[in-house]
Amino acid sequence: MATVKQRWHRLPLLYLACVLFVAMVAAQAEGTQSISSMSDYNALRPCAKSCFWRTSFNTRTKDELGSALKCQLKTTDFQTITVAMNDCFCRVDLQPSAYQSLSRCVDRYCSSNAYDLSSAGSLYNNYCTANGYIGNGGAKATGAGGSEPTRAQGGKNDPPIRTGGGGGNESSGQRMGPRSAAIAIGLVVVGFMTIA
Repeated sequence: MATVKQRWHRLPLLYLACVLFVAMVAAQAEGTQSISSMSDYNALRPCAKSCFWRTSFNTRTKDELGSALKCQLKTTDFQTITVAMNDCFCRVDLQPSAYQSLSRCVDRYCSSNAYDLSSAGSLYNNYCTANGYIGNGGAKATGAGGSEPTRAQGGKNDPPIRTGGGGGNESSGQRMGPRSAAIAIGLVVVGFMTIA
């Protein structure tokens, strides 16, 4: 009988841990973009970093890529940083535009360096994928020609790969749903704990 009481005694703590985990995952995925926190970001040369973030003379930092994607920028940290939300920054339909913008920027500021171009495009794809968004990993940033990004499989004239489903709001079908996955995992863990 004592073991039954001990199990029920742990249940509120387990429930609290699951709720906190779900809240943490949801806040990270749906918050403002934080690409500079990725370890690969520090490996970029300053010329490529400026394609993601730019600091003006009055020390205001602006989300350069988010601005190029025409995302609504949120002002944070004592009105010194303007940053895009992840839901816009990593939208599947905006990813080709992001690669084109990175391509033009790296071409301009890094003297058309192919390694910098590849690194910036890879960083963007890895960031979006790590935050639960469907990555357009096959898309590659292009050089100064400004042509449409190509896919690793298939040719330039192949039809685009479709993701997501039918109607709904503008972000439907464009996320893998980290919040849903975290909730499902939490419910499964709670279920197993109550059975055991």
